[in-house]
Amino acid sequence: MKTTKILSIFLLLLSCNQLSFAQDITTDTTLANSYFEKAKDNYKNKSYDTAIVYFEKASMMYENHEQWRKYLQSETKHGECYQKQWQLDQAIATLKLAIDKTLLHSNEKDTIVSDAYHRLGLFHAYKGEPDLALVYWEKTLQIRKELLGEKHIKVAGSYGNIGIVYANKSEYDLALEYLLKALQIKKELWGEKHIKVAGSYNNIGAVYENKSEYDLALEYHFKSLKITKELLGEKHSLVATSYNNIGNVYADKNEYDLALEYYFKSLQITKELLGEKHTDVAFSYNNIGGVYHEKNEYGLALEYLFKSLKIKKEILGEKHSLVATSYNNIGLVYQDKSEYDLALEYYQKSLQIEKELLGEKHTLVATSYNNIGLVYKDKNEYSLALEYFFKSLQIFKELLGEKHTLVATSYNNIG
Repeated sequence: MKTTKILSIFLLLLSCNQLSFAQDITTDTTLANSYFEKAKDNYKNKSYDTAIVYFEKASMMYENHEQWRKYLQSETKHGECYQKQWQLDQAIATLKLAIDKTLLHSNEKDTIVSDAYHRLGLFHAYKGEPDLALVYWEKTLQIRKELLGEKHIKVAGSYGNIGIVYANKSEYDLALEYLLKALQIKKELWGEKHIKVAGSYNNIGAVYENKSEYDLALEYHFKSLKITKELLGEKHSLVATSYNNIGNVYADKNEYDLALEYYFKSLQITKELLGEKHTDVAFSYNNIGGVYHEKNEYGLALEYLFKSLKIKKEILGEKHSLVATSYNNIGLVYQDKSEYDLALEYYQKSLQIEKELLGEKHTLVATSYNNIGLVYKDKNEYSLALEYFFKSLQIFKELLGEKHTLVATSYNNIG
């Protein structure tokens, strides 16, 4: 069972670059600046619909007064509001149009433009379009290196993001190349004992885990844990994350008792810091359930997976990708228990949410099709199994290309 991992691997992706204000505020744009500040306040308070209204007003005024840098800043944040609401097509369209307009009047070699490219790459990464994410992150990296030099934290961030995309594409050697560049810059800037260095160690450990080089994965995860504990103490969320990631590796090594030991350490810290009703607690319950599943202790597996699902639904509502993940994982357990109708019920719930949120062309949708196909195969309903395997194959090929392990898996299942 593939558990949901609490990795800091996307911390670089999720970090929001603060945009600088180099231009003078003119009388004509004072109101626009006021709208922009109101929009940011609403964004911080997660009032995204209100923020969108103010960002649109600010952007329109900046555009009318040809304040193109401020216009692009505003539209970048405007797109982020849509991303936070998981309206990724709208986020991409908004920011792409803003970049195109800005470049008609401004030089591409500008940190504001590179920050917009960075965010556009993130939107495509969330949408499950790694190749497009790479296009924009390579642009970001090129501009940042020219303007800021090689030894700059934003350059390290770009190397890290590109490395993460290659990891998600299963191109692990390229991933390590970029992640090690990011690590080198961070160590030169801050030395060994820095929390961002610990983050790089964590990301490298995750790649080695995916390469099934588990001893190297543990080496880097324990480096990350050591720095994090020294800097932040035992009772910190990042320490809990390190414990969780070490548990992931032991689970992959089939050392399930060690995996549970580290997962429960992570869970204990997380509950002390955040209380029972938190998504991080739900993640820990999910991972613990996954290990019990692998140990064929299905009753305990379902107990923890349903705990995870309950928290997610209470906090996030029914229509959320993390709820879909829980439905999928519960389906896996019922499938292995040979309770195929229950397995199909939960897989279909997962698929319905994923399609509503992400559209048809997404790797998670393809994964659900694959899982449903496996159940029909187990039920000896081969025509239905093939129908779903071919749906899965088509999406994987369109998104990931012919030469990908998930495409190979689809071919194998069809065979």
